[in-house]
Amino acid sequence: MDKDSTPFLLPTDALLVVFQHLFAPDSDACSSGLPLSVFIERWTAVRATCSHWQEVLLAHPPPVFLDVSVMPEAWLPWILSLPVNVLRIEAGLDSRWSTAAGNTGAAQQQEEQMRPPVGMPAPIAALQLVAGLEGAGRPAPFWSPMSLTQLQSLHLQAPVSSPSEPAVFDSAAVRDLGQLTQLSLGSFADFQLEHLPTRLHRLHLRYDLQTRRLSMPLLPPQTTRLDLLRLEKPGALGLLLDDVLGRVAELDIEAQELLLGVSVHDQRLVATFERPYREGNFVPPHIWGDEEADDKSKQAAEMAGNYFLSELPNCARLQRLRLAGGAAASAKFMPVRHGARDSLAWLWSVVRMQGLQNLYGLSGCEIKARQQLFDTRLSIECPTPPPAEPLWEPDWCCISVVRDDGLPADAAKGGIVDALPTGRHLSVSVRASAEAAAQKPFLQELREYSMQLHTKAQAPKEGKAKEPKQQRPFNPTRKGFMRFMVESKVVYEAFESILEEASTPYYKLLTNTGLERAGALAKDIAHMEQAYGLEVPVAAEDGPGHKYAAKLRELATSSPPAFLCHYFNHYFAHTAGGRMIGKSVSNAVLDGWTGAFYEWEGDVKEHQEKVRDTINGIAAKWSQEEKDACLKATPATFGWGGRLVQLITEGQAMGH
Repeated sequence: MDKDSTPFLLPTDALLVVFQHLFAPDSDACSSGLPLSVFIERWTAVRATCSHWQEVLLAHPPPVFLDVSVMPEAWLPWILSLPVNVLRIEAGLDSRWSTAAGNTGAAQQQEEQMRPPVGMPAPIAALQLVAGLEGAGRPAPFWSPMSLTQLQSLHLQAPVSSPSEPAVFDSAAVRDLGQLTQLSLGSFADFQLEHLPTRLHRLHLRYDLQTRRLSMPLLPPQTTRLDLLRLEKPGALGLLLDDVLGRVAELDIEAQELLLGVSVHDQRLVATFERPYREGNFVPPHIWGDEEADDKSKQAAEMAGNYFLSELPNCARLQRLRLAGGAAASAKFMPVRHGARDSLAWLWSVVRMQGLQNLYGLSGCEIKARQQLFDTRLSIECPTPPPAEPLWEPDWCCISVVRDDGLPADAAKGGIVDALPTGRHLSVSVRASAEAAAQKPFLQELREYSMQLHTKAQAPKEGKAKEPKQQRPFNPTRKGFMRFMVESKVVYEAFESILEEASTPYYKLLTNTGLERAGALAKDIAHMEQAYGLEVPVAAEDGPGHKYAAKLRELATSSPPAFLCHYFNHYFAHTAGGRMIGKSVSNAVLDGWTGAFYEWEGDVKEHQEKVRDTINGIAAKWSQEEKDACLKATPATFGWGGRLVQLITEGQAMGH
């Protein structure tokens, strides 16, 4: 039919209703959108129907709900001029213009997303659209949402930030969006939330893949009525509960590790928890073998957890708390001073040295054991542990606080809680899905496997190895330490030459990490020769250094995953227990001198973090057989390392 035919001259009011339904999303969800490809198809069809329809559409555009996966930059001014109510930008939302997630590899998927549909000028993908937003923390932004004055829901999900190029989202970019009630952001290194719109009711924050960085979101004072706060972090997440309990109705957290700061009035409890960590130079107490400090830290954490559970029924806002991922098995409770985020910031130094797993939290079984403290007012359910599984951890537990309307508040008896308000039901659920477990970084699996090879004295919670029958005192000698350094230099030179030669391509990713030790050992050997008049021994071909080096060269070609196990354990053991050994030797026989072997250029923790991310990325592409080969190489790494360390005491086994 001709564009100017009269049958389509409907009244303007009727056309507005038609347009409103035509451009509404297919889903009833208030935060969903219409794929941009479908929106353009319908917009073009309406304009082509007749001149009257076109005039009404341009003069009175309907509310717009958009799902965008790819769009030409040239279209942005037009889109921003429309009355957009919902804007969602993420790869895979628009099936016509982007590849469905999971059907192809990442590189191929991105290439296909960049392929323009017929007639579309120079499109850019979701990643570039999100990265180009003012406030996304990336250089050269090219658009702002400020003109979208009717925007009610904004969803921006793309891997904008990475460990090598961190990006911080600045909420000033959405400050003037007075109608905005829903905001979903990811993936960013951090979020500056002080300028969030006051009408916001639902907030979703997804952090990037910096797994060794402790992220701590802080809600601004004006954000007081959130219906939902969802936080996602593949690594460690810290949260001061004071910031959320009175202002959030539903708190949904998915993290590998979760540290909850519980504000307590008793400052002695905080001091008891923190003291052994501060005096231990940030090393968890049980590593020092201080049983008293270990017990006190555990008791303080448990008291903080009990206090948190006791306060839940009195919370004016919180209705539901859900934990998923690795944190579901054991959420870490830390007592802090009221409003003191510095306690969580301080703990970051422990976390970066892999100390968070050694803090005491409440597992599902431990929470269930506390049911008796709350009489019948706290209902806790956990799955029954299977027989013959002493280290079993529940995949879920559910806590419900039930208030009886007919029970006077002063009728409560005993336990932690003396009286509970009535008339409200609050539930706390904890779940760990199989999918979340499958996403656990490989090095976390390697650590768990390694800890089982320790004794109970070395790792009270996880150690399974038998204690040696007799512990010898640690009696280092200068001569023994010199030989240890000479033999160790052979091993480190082998590691570093293997990585440089890169018989397996990903070895090259582990060169120039800042953890290299061969050069530092050469300096220290020369210093000890001059300062102490020691003769530099020659590393024998049948000595532990050359034997271990030969083994490494063999593994580097025959089993790269096993080689990486040796690499990770050898280098990272030196940054932890190795430094403790070096300090002991320094005080015993070297007059306080430690040398370059125990010093690193730059921040060693930053070096470790990058290496962890690299190895986790490599292992993510391994088959299960390759992962098993890496895990099973762990005992051998301990054995070779032990042979080298014994040289310090001239062959005597070391004690604790």
